[in-house]
This record gives sequence, C-alpha cells and structure tokens, in this order.
Amino acid sequence: MTRLLTALLLGLLLFAVGCIPLIPRKQFLLLANDVAFAPELTCEQLKIDFGVPDLPTVKDPAELGIPFEKAFVKTADDQILRVWYIPAQPERGLILLAYGAVGELPCYLLLTKHLHADGWSMVMYDFQGFGGSTGRPSFNTLLTDHTAVLDWTLARTGRDKVTLMGISVGTLPTVAQAAARPEAVNAVVLDGLLVLRQQVRRAWLLIGGRVEHYMKVFDPRLRIEEQLMRVHQPIFAVVYGRDEYAKPGQIRNILSRAPGEVTIVEFPNLMHARGPYLATDEYFARLQGFVAGVWEGSGDVNSR
Repeated sequence: MTRLLTALLLGLLLFAVGCIPLIPRKQFLLLANDVAFAPELTCEQLKIDFGVPDLPTVKDPAELGIPFEKAFVKTADDQILRVWYIPAQPERGLILLAYGAVGELPCYLLLTKHLHADGWSMVMYDFQGFGGSTGRPSFNTLLTDHTAVLDWTLARTGRDKVTLMGISVGTLPTVAQAAARPEAVNAVVLDGLLVLRQQVRRAWLLIGGRVEHYMKVFDPRLRIEEQLMRVHQPIFAVVYGRDEYAKPGQIRNILSRAPGEVTIVEFPNLMHARGPYLATDEYFARLQGFVAGVWEGSGDVNSR
C-alpha cells in the first residue's frame, strides 16, 4: 500500500506541473501486481488488520483436528501450486476456494473449519508466488492457476461438478471459470467482488485518465463486469457497506448483469471481506444455506 501511495503522489506531482508521461503498459502491469499482491503478509499481521487478534493461528488443517491431503499441482506455465484437499465425512458437496491477495493458505482456515464442520469438502490453494507455490504473483496467472486446480480437483475427487468460492482477488478467476466451464461449476460464491476496471480508475492521475488503454494489460477474461453476463449458475455474493474498493451500489449494479439467480448478503458496517471474522454466525448460516440449496435442492437459493 505504501508503494501505491508513492505512485499516486508522483501522479499528483506530475499533474501539478502539467506533465503526465504515459507509463509503458508492461511497466503498469508490474506496478499493479506489486501494489495488489502481498504474499509476504503473515497470518498474525492479517489477524490484526482484520480486527481478530485473538483468533488462533495454525499451520494446517491437522492442527484443527481435520484430516487433509497436501498436493502439488503443475500449471500450464510450468509452475507448481500448493493445494490442500480437505474431505468431509459424510460429504454434502465440494467447494473450491480461491482466496485474496494477501497471506497464504493457513490464513484462510477459518472458512475451511466452518464449512468442513457442516459437511462440505474443501479444496484450497496458494496462487503463484504465495505460500508453498512457485512463481511470482500476477493478475495474468490467476486463471492459469485456477484452471490447473479445478482440473486436479475434478480428477482427484471424482466429482463432475464443484461450487467455486472466491474472496476479493479470488473472485476474478472464479467468475471467469464459471463463465467458461458451466458443465463443471454448479454455483458461485463471491465474497468482496473485485472489479479490475474500478481499481485501474483509482490510479487515474498516474495513467493520465487512460483507463481502457491500461486495461489491455490484463487477461480480458478477468473483466468481471463482462464475464458475469455469461454466468447462469446461482450466485451468492457478500457485499460490504464500508468496502474500500467499491460501493455496495456499484457491486449490486454489476451483479445485476448475471442472468441467473443472485443472492446478495450485505454487511453495512463492515469493510472489505471481513464477514467471516466479524459477522461469523450470520455469514456462515447464510452461506451454508445457499450451498445446501444448490447441492441438495432445498430451494434455499434466493433471488435478488
């Protein structure tokens, strides 16, 4: 975040003197990756940032008493991803989790703990450059990573369908995958939907207002506002009233483009992606009700 502030201050200075040279697009992508991704943040740091400093820190599901399988999956660009498969017994269904732009797998075990306890098998993984995975973090490898893990998940579990869940940056490949592979995805969970175009606009001064020019550096399949129009599966979306990255109205407007059923749960007093930690009971009750409706046909999939 300090790097982002430095970049914005530079933009302001250049604007003040009437000189805003265009940043080469390749350099802009590198800057965007550097600003957005923070794999070096520890779970301890994230607990403080999320306002739950007393939440126990564990290194893997086994420390929660949950059996799991660790695997390493090769991507199409020859990187290796760390993957955890946490099967539930008995199993009600299967969820593939793509987490946010910070931390690593152990930092997201609260989600696994609650969902697994309710009978949902989980697969979760580190993006390239995070935790136990090789490579460097990049927006343009998010979908490559997700595709490799989805293929592995279907092969390993024998399931022909999976529910996809994305948190923050993880919503980008989640939506793209749901649009591209409807035969393998039965539902989508989006916690803290991130819209790349909105984030690029935040660097307005730095890029001289040329949003579309710089959007071209990103994989076009990550344009959520376009991909959602191809997602016919049920969607469960968590929206935050104090989200730092988008206003609830903006997110609701984008979600309205999806042709399928959309359930929206809003936490008006919470910041981005804080629901599992600061509204735990309601968050998981609503989420588990949605997933049960998808897998068990209980009809608990609400419309807009």
